[in-house]
Amino acid sequence: MVQREIETAAVVLGFPRRVSLARVGRELERYCPRTGKPELDSKDAPTRFRAVGELFILMIVARDLDGEIEKLKKDVCKRAVRVRKLAGVATRAAA
Repeated sequence: MVQREIETAAVVLGFPRRVSLARVGRELERYCPRTGKPELDSKDAPTRFRAVGELFILMIVARDLDGEIEKLKKDVCKRAVRVRKLAGVATRAAA
């Protein structure tokens, strides 16, 4: 669901549907360069800058969330293995 929101926002902002985090970051750097003058030529640029910034943050949070979900899945699988082993031990001990 979050990925769908990211894709929709990317298309609305003129990016490809499957835009990379690096590309969105480069777009932000156009508005906030580390050195030099920002490219805020039109009156819509500050609004676009905020929208691109929100997309960038959403992409980072989604990436971190994906990592957390993977970690939790691995933890659940490890626990399931332990439970199966303990259940086997308990069954043998009861017999």
